[in-house]
Amino acid sequence: MRSRLIAVVVWVWLSTLADAAPVTNDGSLDSIAWAATTASPAESCPLLLTAKVVDKAGAYSLRFTLKNVSGRLLTFYRKSLPWANPDSIQVAAVTTEGHLVLAGYPIKDDFGIDKVTVGPEEALNGDYDLSHRWNDKASPPNGFPRGTTIVLMWTYKVRAEEIPAKRWPVCSGVTAFKVPG
Repeated sequence: MRSRLIAVVVWVWLSTLADAAPVTNDGSLDSIAWAATTASPAESCPLLLTAKVVDKAGAYSLRFTLKNVSGRLLTFYRKSLPWANPDSIQVAAVTTEGHLVLAGYPIKDDFGIDKVTVGPEEALNGDYDLSHRWNDKASPPNGFPRGTTIVLMWTYKVRAEEIPAKRWPVCSGVTAFKVPG
């Protein structure tokens, strides 16, 4: 009877984890899965959000293009745009062989109150510096493995003022790039 009770308690605890926030935005596949599955089903993504990897002399960035396709004005805090803060997006990297590329956990507090309004069909661009998470100079080094193809998966929670927080939708995408050997 005691083992059955313990099994039920563990099952209840595990089932509550599915709805809990991830412990960290650590670049794991769990953090991506959490962000993608906790999105509001009530709102579709009001943005056309695309990203491609840009290599700036061995420093990699995700170059985002954000286009408002909602048909209405959307207002964001500048700090919550996909490229503005290391925690603006959830991002994970795997090699094409299926190996997770461990990421660092960036911390950058931004209490800015600047706002950006994006009109219907208006587009903005910005770069998300991947060295916030993957950096050969970190201790221990956690850069992208040389001579591999990296698949990046990202999610972005759309925190527009016009959408209630409980209904914030999530945009997501996948891109890949080759790291020279």
